[in-house]
Amino acid sequence: MATGRGVTRRYNTRLHTRTKIGSWLCLPTELRIIILETFARDKHPGWSTLASVCREWQHIIATENLRKLELRSSCLESFGRLMTMQRDFVRHIWLNIEVQQYKCPHFPFSRLNGPLIVAAIRKIFSILSKWKPGQELTLELHAYRPSDLGYYFKGFYFATDAEGDVSSGAPHPRWHHPRPRWFDRFNFGTPSRKAISGLFDQITLDFGQQRLPRVKVVTRLVVRRHLRRRLSYWSLKPVLESLCGLRHMVYEPWRGWENSCVSRADMEHSLLFQQGLPATVKTLTVFEDFNEEFAVILARNIGVAWHSCVARYRIADPGLGAIFASQSRKLECLSVSFLVDAKDFFDSCIKQ
Repeated sequence: MATGRGVTRRYNTRLHTRTKIGSWLCLPTELRIIILETFARDKHPGWSTLASVCREWQHIIATENLRKLELRSSCLESFGRLMTMQRDFVRHIWLNIEVQQYKCPHFPFSRLNGPLIVAAIRKIFSILSKWKPGQELTLELHAYRPSDLGYYFKGFYFATDAEGDVSSGAPHPRWHHPRPRWFDRFNFGTPSRKAISGLFDQITLDFGQQRLPRVKVVTRLVVRRHLRRRLSYWSLKPVLESLCGLRHMVYEPWRGWENSCVSRADMEHSLLFQQGLPATVKTLTVFEDFNEEFAVILARNIGVAWHSCVARYRIADPGLGAIFASQSRKLECLSVSFLVDAKDFFDSCIKQ
C-alpha cells in the first residue's frame, strides 16, 4: 500500500497545476485509493483493463488482479512467463486441475487421472522453483472431474464455478453445501456404494524416481475438503519434501465410509504427521470432514453385512492423539478438529 500511495503522490504533484475542480485528481489521495481498491475488489466485467489508464491505477488494479490466481493445467505455460515484477503481487496460487471425464461411473480415479495430476504438480513446482523467496505465498491444490456431478450427485458441489452453474443466483459453491438432489426420489435413485466411494476415493500419485524441484517461495500449503478425494501419505510425502520454505499447512481430509478405510487413513495420518511434516512448519490446521447422510444411506441400503462395516461414528486412535501432542511442542499453533479425541491429546501431553 505504501508503494501505491507513493506513486499516487508523485503523480498528483506533477499534475497539480493542471487539475480542474471536480476532476478525479481533486480528490484526496487516500480517498482515490479507497475508491480504486473497492472497485478492484468488486471485479466488474472488464475491470482489469483499467490498469492501462495510468500508473496510479496500474499499481492498485494489478495488485488485486494478481493477488490470487486460479490456474488450470492449460494456464501453466503462460504462468511460467510471468515477469519478475509481476510475481511480487502474487500471494495465493490455486492449482485447480480439471481431470478427465468418467468413462463409466465406477472407473478408478487414480488410474485415469493420477498421471495428469502428477504432471500439473511437477510443472508448477518447476516454475516456482525459479522464484525467489520473499513475501508469503500460498499454494492450494485441487483436482475435480465435471462428471462427478453427472450421476447421483447433482447439487453436491462446493469447489469451483466450473462444477456448477452459479450464475443463476445460487449460493456460491465455495461456501454452499446443499442437500443432494438425489434425495428427491422422483428424480434420482439412491446412489450405490461404489458411486459414493468413487466420489470420495483415495488419490495415489506416482511421482516416480525423479524428485520434484525444490521450492523455497511457498510458505503455506492448503489441501481443502473441496477436493473430496483423500490424498494418500505417499502422494503428499514428495510434495512436502520439496517445499523447503513451508511454514503453514492446512489439511482437510474426508473420513472414510468403512471402518477399514478409517483405520488405514489413521495409519497414513500417523506417518504423515510424525515423519512427513517438514521441520520448518510452525502452524498446522487439520480438519476431518464427514457426511452423516451418506453413512445413513450406506447403512440402510447396502445390506446387513455391509451395515456393520459402515463407520457411523468416529473412534479416535489414541496413538494419533499422542503424535499430535508430541508435534505440538515444535509448533507455534496447532488446530485439529474431529480427527482425534482431546482426552488422548492431553493425556499424552501430561505424560510427556
